[in-house]
Amino acid sequence: MASDPEALAQLARLLGNDALRTSTETEMRAAASANVERLADGLATEAAASDDVTDRDSALLFLKDRLNFLNGLLDDATGTRLWQAIQDKIDSW
Repeated sequence: MASDPEALAQLARLLGNDALRTSTETEMRAAASANVERLADGLATEAAASDDVTDRDSALLFLKDRLNFLNGLLDDATGTRLWQAIQDKIDSW
């Protein structure tokens, strides 16, 4: 599967590592797995800043859509851990 350049760019930005924009899927998966909390923080911040997010349910929908977009660059275990970390952050709002 070819990497989606937009998804790579977004994950690189969320991880604070511009070099990941041109990384392989394997490198991106490793970086994402090692930085789940940072990804969750960044995604929760995006949700909080979005005009489309007005409550917990809309935040979860927004973030589920974001994860679906990024999912091709996350392994299953990382995706599961990230979703749990995101839910924990939203529940603390």
